[in-house]
Amino acid sequence: MNKSPYKGLIVNAVLIGVVGILGYVLSAYFKERPPTVTSVPVAVRSNPNTLKFPDFSFTDLKGKTYESTDFKDKILIVNFWASWCPPCLKEFPALLNAAAKNPDIVLIAFSSDHDRNALTGFLNTLGGNPARQKNVILAMDEKGRITRELFQTYRLPETILVGRDGLLKHKLIGADWQPDDLQSLVDELR
Repeated sequence: MNKSPYKGLIVNAVLIGVVGILGYVLSAYFKERPPTVTSVPVAVRSNPNTLKFPDFSFTDLKGKTYESTDFKDKILIVNFWASWCPPCLKEFPALLNAAAKNPDIVLIAFSSDHDRNALTGFLNTLGGNPARQKNVILAMDEKGRITRELFQTYRLPETILVGRDGLLKHKLIGADWQPDDLQSLVDELR
């Protein structure tokens, strides 16, 4: 029996075609569906006697290096997000508005993006550079050292509010909260 040398190539080409079509159909399906945000309590109180803002350093998108001790006696909103995370994209403008309304707080946003172009592309869609706000610091956490190791954040977005005493006071998991909720928590820390 004579086997065709092209039979294996034809089978591989058909399989690649089927996988490609399936991938296209799935991506089109999910692109049209709005993201689902799981509802969680607005704030989960941490034990303020045990959870202190850790000591670490990081470099922002402009190349400036910070130490966590630089924020002593400040109210912090520390956000963990990524440009590929739909709930993060929903939440991020509300965080920027909170920083604009509260110039006495500092918003530090750590992106889990690995592609700086994707990150800056998203920031450009916000109509102006958010890093121009004096109380907004944007940084990438490509290796997850800060996100996963220091703050043990595995689900994006996550926002932690830190009081002037350096203790972690509130944790917001997900983007299912209202700007007034965040403002109430910030006011409580004053």
